[in-house]
Amino acid sequence: MLRALEVIRALDHAPTRRPVPTEAPMALVTDAWRPYMREPDGTISRRYYELCTLWNLRSALRAGNVWVGHSRRYTDPATYLIPPAEWPRWRPEVVRQTGTPSQGLARLEAREAELDSAIAEVERLVGRTDSHVRIEEDRLVLSPLEAEARPASATALADRIAERLPRVALPELLIEVDAWTHFSQHCVHAADAATLRPALLPHFYASVLAHACNFGLEQMASLTDLAYDHLAWCTTWHLREDTLKAAVIALVNYHHHLPLSQS
Repeated sequence: MLRALEVIRALDHAPTRRPVPTEAPMALVTDAWRPYMREPDGTISRRYYELCTLWNLRSALRAGNVWVGHSRRYTDPATYLIPPAEWPRWRPEVVRQTGTPSQGLARLEAREAELDSAIAEVERLVGRTDSHVRIEEDRLVLSPLEAEARPASATALADRIAERLPRVALPELLIEVDAWTHFSQHCVHAADAATLRPALLPHFYASVLAHACNFGLEQMASLTDLAYDHLAWCTTWHLREDTLKAAVIALVNYHHHLPLSQS
């Protein structure tokens, strides 16, 4: 993948548009990408070669095989582990808390025995004629489960509960929950970390609902008397990953301290 990225980088920095060189690495091109990889004249498609490389790069980032320096989400997975220099000091305590053998070979032998037992159980289930698991053309097939019919009493109870539940408008619910939890105070301005002014709260609530309900800001502006520019400004400066995460934490903490959650 590194060689493919170097090829793309060289093409991007070239003074003129150049085709993908014939010696470009093709090992990352899977069967799903191969039909799109050639132009009618037989040359490598630069567009699909770049897309294929970026697709593999994204998969490698998600798997932790590639990481980004100074990144929080795509950092080196080793940073989540105990540093090698400190591991001898922490090893006895970790072994005690996890209840695992202190010798790695013993742990591997135990896991191998568990794997052999699980494989034997799978083979036994596959061999049964009434099993939902079977092998067809060297492929493992799981039969879909049949849902049980819902009892009439359960349906009647659900209808009675629904009749008693009050109908609440989403905007009113959002405003009321904010009055309880003050989660909007965590959506601070990106530049000066200032909290929302009271005059901006209607735009904030509308922006949250637009994104939550997948309306889009233009549709939300047409449904309300709020200007699109103000909704876009509020979204850009106040609705970010870090502010939304802080707001969700405030909601979870409030819910955790409710009497119903403590019971």
